[in-house]
Amino acid sequence: MSSNVRSYVVGWLIEDTKLRLVYGDRMGAAFSERVEFLGRGAHDFLLIVRAMGGASVHDLGILPSMHFPRHEEDGLVYESFVESKGYDGATLHLDIPIDQAPGSSGETHEQAAETLVFAVRSSGKVKTEFGGIGRGTTVFASSPQNERAKRVCEEDDLVAKVAWPHKVRAAEDATIRRIRHRLELAGMGRYLPHIVDLKCSSTRTIEEMHLPRLEMGLVLEEAEVRVCRTLILKRYERLEAIGSRERFHTVFVDVVRGACIPPLDASDDLLTCLQLTIGYTRPRRYCTAISASTTSCGI
Repeated sequence: MSSNVRSYVVGWLIEDTKLRLVYGDRMGAAFSERVEFLGRGAHDFLLIVRAMGGASVHDLGILPSMHFPRHEEDGLVYESFVESKGYDGATLHLDIPIDQAPGSSGETHEQAAETLVFAVRSSGKVKTEFGGIGRGTTVFASSPQNERAKRVCEEDDLVAKVAWPHKVRAAEDATIRRIRHRLELAGMGRYLPHIVDLKCSSTRTIEEMHLPRLEMGLVLEEAEVRVCRTLILKRYERLEAIGSRERFHTVFVDVVRGACIPPLDASDDLLTCLQLTIGYTRPRRYCTAISASTTSCGI
């Protein structure tokens, strides 16, 4: 789970002459009963080997929206992930509501969708948060490949962020859109350069992802259920590349200014929302994860 863009993993756990199947996703793990794979359970073991040998990359847990170059062998066409080649030639396919665009209010409605295709840029590494259970945030460089993606994003230097947040938490993409939309309505567009530039996003439930845990009857409490959320964002430089104290000062001042935007009205604590997205602030040409907790400043 820490080394790939996965929805879940399956594997074997061998203890002496007994074998257990292991299943894990971002919400937990499950173990099968022990099988005597060298004895009475040999037939079951062969069925397991056959099933896993004929499984596709997606059947083995690779994110369904991630696709790899196709190969043909013995009349069969399949996608192949070769670890030594990494993500060369891989693409990310997202079903996005047709009218989803930067500046929308962030409200959710039933809408027709279109497929946007993004190329995984081989120059960028896939960075996945260490660990199995949890958000499992993965970030990699990408660029729009089909015309629909180019029309929505309007630029090539992008990153994709795939994560598994809790379903009950406020959606990150909706929060970003709501902030940008309300700033524009209030005539406060001067603050927009300090807010992350979200191009598009997609959220899928575990039912839509067809996670095996559903077939196994692994029921979760509502607070434990997660969703798979993919954000396509403008790419920013890391803080380590800032190069000088003077530039760091510029970044710090811009971040604080971005965090000190006043609420649009008494009932809408915009600052609280901004602090949720402060890790993506855009201080001029640089990006930083500096957080600011103050509610007022004189900079």
